[in-house]
Amino acid sequence: MLHNLGKQFLSKPADTTANLHQGRYQAAIRLMERNIHRHELDATAIATGIGCSRTRLYAAFAQQNTSVMQTLREIRLQRTKSLIEQTPQLHLGALSWRCGFTDQSSFSKLFKARFHVCPSEWHKHVWSRTNLSPSPL
Repeated sequence: MLHNLGKQFLSKPADTTANLHQGRYQAAIRLMERNIHRHELDATAIATGIGCSRTRLYAAFAQQNTSVMQTLREIRLQRTKSLIEQTPQLHLGALSWRCGFTDQSSFSKLFKARFHVCPSEWHKHVWSRTNLSPSPL
């Protein structure tokens, strides 16, 4: 797929690298979203999954001013936040595991650092607004 993307832009050599980086970046994002539950998902697995080297993967993310693992962590955190908002009785341990976090304590710290509220507090806040009583987490 990425090989063909490069062929499309042979008439514009200066843009080829930027377009390849953009294609790799988008392919990596899609792969992360589809495999968010895989705990072993890392830069090597992502690079292999989209058919490029880790160096090229890192370059594609650097062009976006981010890193592979920072982006993966953000996708995981956004997914857990969304699941908290959709599920009144989901246990936080199960939720964090389902989104690729292996340690609930680390997940809670990352969630609080990102959203400035603990996951359980966010759950209570969301479900108290809906006039449904949240279950204990």
